[in-house]
Order: sequence, then structure tokens, then C-alpha cells
Amino acid sequence: MGSPLQYRTWRRSRGNRLPRIHYPQGYPIHLTLCTPGEGDPFARAAFAQPVFDALSHHPATLAACLMPDHLHWLLEDAARAIETVQAFKSYSTRLVRRAGYRDPLWQRSFWDHVVRRRESLEAVVAYILDNPVRHGLVRVQEEYPYSVVRSERFAG
Repeated sequence: MGSPLQYRTWRRSRGNRLPRIHYPQGYPIHLTLCTPGEGDPFARAAFAQPVFDALSHHPATLAACLMPDHLHWLLEDAARAIETVQAFKSYSTRLVRRAGYRDPLWQRSFWDHVVRRRESLEAVVAYILDNPVRHGLVRVQEEYPYSVVRSERFAG
């Protein structure tokens, strides 16, 4: 007789977000929001500019970079991250709808990383600002029109 049939069990994946209890008040959080599918909605200035304007003027923004198919966003307070992202996704979707974009704009969830040390904060900001260079969109980060850092907002 052959060997008995073996069933492999898979553990549930960790997921892309921490449980809400792990979002401590007063700590910055690095978020990555992605667009669904193969499209690059923010490759067109008509869609990218209004979203970037809203992002760069958002009171919780410390740094951000709007790429053609995703967003890196450093917020000042992890405790309000979920509500802030929900409101931003809704608002930015309305902005691009007015500009003529009809496909879904954002994936359902987002990725996060709470920044707990000052030296980590500086590394996260460098990572965010260097994203267009790593993706070959520009030679130096200062050439990219959809990135912002608000260094005056960092607690010193």
C-alpha cells in the first residue's frame, strides 16, 4: 500500500498591519499605501498633483513621497493612523474622480512601521525621499516633484 495521505497545514500570515493596540500615541509611523492592479494612476500629473497637494498640506504629514503606483507617508502620531488613512483615502479618491479617474484608487489596507527611535526616524525619511531615485524616475531626489519633508515638524 502507498503512504498515507498527508495534509499540510499553513499558519495564518502575520498580515500587513499591527493590531490597533500597538499604535502608540506620540510615535511617528511610516505607512505605505498601494494602488491596486497594474495601473499607475499617479504617473499622470492630473491625478498626482491634487493628491500630493492634499498630502503635503495635511497637518499630520512629516514626510511623504507619492510614487506612480504607491505612497510612502510618515505621519506624526501612530495612534491616529487608521482614521487618518481612511479619511485621506476617501478624500483623495474624490479628488481623482473629479479629474476623470474611474478605476479603484487604493488597495483596501496599508503597510505600517511605527518609528520608535530618533535615528530610525532619520533613516525612514531618507528611505522615503530616495524612493524615486531607487525606482529610476529621477537622478537625484530633489528633481522629483511629488515628495515633501517637513523637518520643522520634527521634535528636537
